[in-house]
Amino acid sequence: MSITVKLAETEEEKMAIYLLRYDIYINELERNQEHADNKRKIIQEPWDKTAYLLYAVNADEIIGTVRLNLKKDGPLEYEELYDMDKFSPYFPDKISMTTKLLVKEKYRNSIAASSLVMTAYEMYRKWGLVFNFIDTRPHLVRLYQQLGFRFYKENINHPEFGNAIPMVLILNDIEYLKQVRSPFQMIAKKYSNTGDGSLFFKNHFSDYYSVKPLFTMDQETLWENFRTDLHKDPFEVLSFLTGFKPDQARKLLSQLDLLNYDPGDIVFCQNDESEGMYCILEGQVQVITQQDGKEMTLAILNQGEIFGELGFISKIKRTATLKVRTKAKLLILNQKEFFKLESNSPDLALRLLTNLFSILVSRFNEKHQALMEARHLFDTILSTTVVTESENMSEEKSKGSYVVDEFADTQGELDRLRFQAKTGFGLEKKMFDHLGISSDKEIIDVGCGPAFFANEVYNAYKPKKLHGLEIAENLIEIANRENSHVSAMSFTQGSVYQCPFEDNSFDLAYSRFVFQHLDQPQKGVNELKRIIRPGGKVIIEDIDDGLLFLEPTPPSFEKVQSTSEKIQKDLGGDRLVGRKLFSMMQNAGFSKVSIQYLPVNSSKIGMESFIFAAFGFKFDHLKRSGAGDEEVAKAKEEFFALAKDPNAFGSLMLVFTVGTV
Repeated sequence: MSITVKLAETEEEKMAIYLLRYDIYINELERNQEHADNKRKIIQEPWDKTAYLLYAVNADEIIGTVRLNLKKDGPLEYEELYDMDKFSPYFPDKISMTTKLLVKEKYRNSIAASSLVMTAYEMYRKWGLVFNFIDTRPHLVRLYQQLGFRFYKENINHPEFGNAIPMVLILNDIEYLKQVRSPFQMIAKKYSNTGDGSLFFKNHFSDYYSVKPLFTMDQETLWENFRTDLHKDPFEVLSFLTGFKPDQARKLLSQLDLLNYDPGDIVFCQNDESEGMYCILEGQVQVITQQDGKEMTLAILNQGEIFGELGFISKIKRTATLKVRTKAKLLILNQKEFFKLESNSPDLALRLLTNLFSILVSRFNEKHQALMEARHLFDTILSTTVVTESENMSEEKSKGSYVVDEFADTQGELDRLRFQAKTGFGLEKKMFDHLGISSDKEIIDVGCGPAFFANEVYNAYKPKKLHGLEIAENLIEIANRENSHVSAMSFTQGSVYQCPFEDNSFDLAYSRFVFQHLDQPQKGVNELKRIIRPGGKVIIEDIDDGLLFLEPTPPSFEKVQSTSEKIQKDLGGDRLVGRKLFSMMQNAGFSKVSIQYLPVNSSKIGMESFIFAAFGFKFDHLKRSGAGDEEVAKAKEEFFALAKDPNAFGSLMLVFTVGTV
């Protein structure tokens, strides 16, 4: 790969840049763009007339671009928002603005972006400029801080993408560039660095002059700053630090960014693309959703609470709008920093995921408890109501023992599934490595749901083809929407009992936690064998509650277990299916059948998370069976008391049954 940066001089070059903007902003990011020309599929703006347009090229392909505007040459993009006149006497002749920095998706991990900004910086220095302005989104703040950009005013409401953070680069402040280890310092050495810009900034923007990025602080100073802001030990406030050792907590906090918000600021809007996880260090944030054109407040979040926690795992759409109620300080962990943590310190990344999973399931459990109470009230009302023609009514049997749409908080259940896929894949990958998933395979995920786990599999192995089969239409829609950019992934609606594929269609099939919900599991096993090519494999991963235990055993353990087993059986499922899969595969005629077990225990994920994951929904089963509120509450208390017992231990076995065709 040979990437070079050029200055667009011909109309043909500029038109190629306008086409690239449209492709990225409209086709990929689905952003609102006031100046988009949908007929010509270009984005050309008034500020392009006086701009210097740079573009990056790989071979003959334009892969990125950035726009440079000088105030002395003409108006800047929405310049009234940026208070540039406060930089007089440097305004207007020593002022510039950088906008429309874009790189094609497949080149975002290349040197394309850095080559563009390095070229831009050198041009600004050649022209003798002092201040350069940008605006950015929260998840990109760290990137620009590492280049040397600084806060200088409150956030702005950008006409095209809402809340944005304005930043300024003091071009000739080489000492600050050295402090943040900016790559610009190497270029700055070639030019005069008088420090006049830094002195001006110190005198006129003193409140911002002393603000330092978290990543520039040593860990002891960082910890003390958090202690000062929180007015107490960070461990007492920041729930995502549970189980971290002090040095681990400091390391994680150094990868966060700290942002300030004023009352009324929008952190993000409903349907925005996720960009990171937030935690409230100070202030209050309001969770708002739009229903039938009306604004509804779902919750008020306070110090220490987190939101948007799925944003660093997957780029999903936000399900609500977050508005700041009081002056606030928010921490953000963006996706790039999480992936860096996952690569460099996988134990810390797993610990963080475990904590977030526990928080998420706790929320889910609370909402589901409210649903069960509502159902109980509804059942009571029905029992006292005379229904005419009841002799002609019959209860429709469920299609299975698990249907996402039957949950009170469907989005909450989807969030739980996404976390389960992320954390589960971390545990299961070694098993999948051993069982033969590779890049030359055509694979099918049977019962793929919204394809959260399939996405993990594809990213890890890059199979030749990964297909998903799912009976629920709404989950297929999510799978297609979130993976539309991956040509090797496709999804079909259909049943495991009658797969809509020809014989010998795939090299490998896997199915996770599906067969426990089937009332005809043998039929499903037979069907999977039919669609696999000779020599291929079928992997069925599921549970068996006979391989689940807690020590010490809560007094209500047997009651909770037996009730859940009965409820799931009544709904058409089987919580003991794991032990039966071997004989089912033998009956289906596989040439070779084996069973392997993957232990999951409380020492790996924490006792509280273990209880939530293995038993949380079973308390709902207990109440559904007719148990009173006191009995359910007592059972929960007995189980969760183990989280306070350092000697308590819980374990379950995931059963992997593998058949070769």
